[in-house]
Amino acid sequence: MSIAIPHRRRPAAFTLIELLVVIAIIGVLIALLLPAVQMAREAARRSQCVNNLKQLGLALHNYHSTSGVFPPGRTRSTINGQGHCFGAFAQLLPYLDQTAIYNAINFDHSADRSLENTTSRATIIESFICPSDFFKILRVPSGPTSYMMNTGTVFPIARSDGVLFENSSVSTKDVLDGTANTVVAGETLRSDGKPENNYITLKPEDMPLTNYQLQCTAIQPTEDARGARWIYGAPGHSMYNHRRPPNDRGWDCRGGGPQSIQNNATWDAVSLDIAARSRHPGGVHVLFTDGHARYITDTVDSTLWRAIGSRDGAELIGNAEY
Repeated sequence: MSIAIPHRRRPAAFTLIELLVVIAIIGVLIALLLPAVQMAREAARRSQCVNNLKQLGLALHNYHSTSGVFPPGRTRSTINGQGHCFGAFAQLLPYLDQTAIYNAINFDHSADRSLENTTSRATIIESFICPSDFFKILRVPSGPTSYMMNTGTVFPIARSDGVLFENSSVSTKDVLDGTANTVVAGETLRSDGKPENNYITLKPEDMPLTNYQLQCTAIQPTEDARGARWIYGAPGHSMYNHRRPPNDRGWDCRGGGPQSIQNNATWDAVSLDIAARSRHPGGVHVLFTDGHARYITDTVDSTLWRAIGSRDGAELIGNAEY
């Protein structure tokens, strides 16, 4: 007697064509979703960047409440070889919950070269770094910054028309254009190894900087130190101005010798044409003197950009578009 064995059907499988179709659909979905994910991540980074600037603004106002003025954009003595040259960030540390770092700084020695400040100079403070400015630190050991203080709209770093310049002592009553209309700080793009993201330092015989078009050319030597040290009050390191619009394609440029070991004649020649920059698409964030931060596009009118860069230009801004 024979027993019938039931036939088992093999489970259906994908054909090659079906498999290719599925892969193609997945690829299309990824292509559609990836920009959205990237946009969401950038939005989060921009939000954190704005928060960093607002913290800085709060620190500036707390300093002002205590001292009656905003901190100097850069301190400099008149003793040859002992300039010290600390930037405003160093003065703001106690108002940014960084008292321990502040107490570790020896203000009787230079910010940029002294052995006494080696540790402080190398300290990385997270709120000084924009999440979108994520490239490696080129100058080690150095505590970098993605933000700089605005000196104003003129070349010289001293006696400028901004809020934070060399040995400045500006109070809110000195900001005649209004604290809500005057930028005190903005973003920078840290040097990342690409020559175009360095800045030009003029040769001694070419100082000071008085004509950007003639003096700041690609044949000049460059430095990979933009945003390199928050502690150091120097153009390119922690100071910029509003002579050119955000993310300008031209070279950033400085004249003079800001280093602490220089002499008064060289310090007097310190000058700059450093633009605000960022890795955010299409613009930069800036901090206004009243403490609010906002995004400014690269296409901002150049006259308006200069107007918000000075404290007492008496420009009529009104409801101008940024």
